[in-house]
Amino acid sequence: MAAAFGRTRVQIENTGSSTTVPDDPRARLMYYFSCVLYLINDDDDDELDTIAIRRLKDYKNYRRLSDDEVDMLVSTCDKLKPSDLLMKGLFVLKDWSGCKNEFYKIRATSNQMVMTRNVVVGGVKHSVTEKMHCSEGWLDENYFEPMRYFRLRLARIKRQQISNRAIIAVNDCVMM
Repeated sequence: MAAAFGRTRVQIENTGSSTTVPDDPRARLMYYFSCVLYLINDDDDDELDTIAIRRLKDYKNYRRLSDDEVDMLVSTCDKLKPSDLLMKGLFVLKDWSGCKNEFYKIRATSNQMVMTRNVVVGGVKHSVTEKMHCSEGWLDENYFEPMRYFRLRLARIKRQQISNRAIIAVNDCVMM
């Protein structure tokens, strides 16, 4: 959310581009992940520009992901739910039909005060630098359908995480 008081000048620039996403749940989830990171990534954010993250965003090469990387993608996207991003950078337009999204950079200049909304990813607060408008069909195709496809994998990942925490807790209790 951006709020401005006093005299305000607003500039809106379409910053997106057209792309074709392969029809595979991995590619679609990778595209969703890429779009979410585009919303919050500023150019100075080295934490979001690692080799691992670049691989997870490279949806055109989805076949190159290892099983562990697919697990990382599914687990990460489970934490980046659209409901957590709504009105913070992601806006679903109900009157849009089909499957589409568009990115905009909105610059508001005020001579008195400007407030912006932040989003927390992995425990780190990021300023939202872009806005994305999308259709419900886009969200369904690029988030909800792939997450439904990977639901059993996600359940296994969560069980494994719980099991690992239990093993660590037992080991901590045994060591004196």
